[in-house]
Amino acid sequence: MHFKIKKSLIVFLCLFVTVLLLILPLATRVRVSEKKEYFSAERVALYLYEYGHLPSNFLTKEEAKERYGSAAQCIADGYNVGGDMFSAELREDYADWIGNYSQKKELFECDIYPDRDACIAKNTRGEVRLVYSADCEEVYFTDNHYGQFETPGFTLLKKFSLNALSNGLWIAFGAVCAVQVLFLAAAYIAKCLGKSALWYGTGEAIGDFFAFCFELIVIPVCLVAYPVHILLQKHKKRRERRKGSEEEEK
Repeated sequence: MHFKIKKSLIVFLCLFVTVLLLILPLATRVRVSEKKEYFSAERVALYLYEYGHLPSNFLTKEEAKERYGSAAQCIADGYNVGGDMFSAELREDYADWIGNYSQKKELFECDIYPDRDACIAKNTRGEVRLVYSADCEEVYFTDNHYGQFETPGFTLLKKFSLNALSNGLWIAFGAVCAVQVLFLAAAYIAKCLGKSALWYGTGEAIGDFFAFCFELIVIPVCLVAYPVHILLQKHKKRRERRKGSEEEEK
């Protein structure tokens, strides 16, 4: 009996961890929307990977000049400068070169302002940039003006690393599921061979787990949904009575 309870508890906890590992990657996932504006290097890089162009809060140098007359005023109005082609030519006066990192021939750049107020006060665009390929398959971060002052001048922002926590949890979820499937397969095969010790208590634990999920999720939702439904019905009836009274007065 003690062995059965212990095994049931282990199986129950394993299933609970599995569900937890299914929820956490979704909860920790960093997402970007094509309709929103983004300013941080990580979000802009993720946006480039997802949609293949910059967010709407970026203006090219020419667009900034046409609208505001200068990049400084553009920055003060909440926009970022970006979308212009980046020259990948080797410069002897720079400590590093994008060619040491990427073989892409067509590159673009955009500004990132960790301290927008400082950029406005100094009338400068700062030293932080993203350099990305035309197909948006590579996005590099530089915080020293393209490696002008020190090395390394560029850091590749990989799409996987921009959601490292969520992706790591998905990998853990897959690993846990694989282990559990192997365990259940081994237990079932052993049961078919007349050795039911491994299977003993597993079925009951799975049943207990689904009952627990039902009590934890379905019942509270029903308890909340029913009163809300009653309140909505009462509100609908009051509105209909009010509408009827107004028609009678007319």
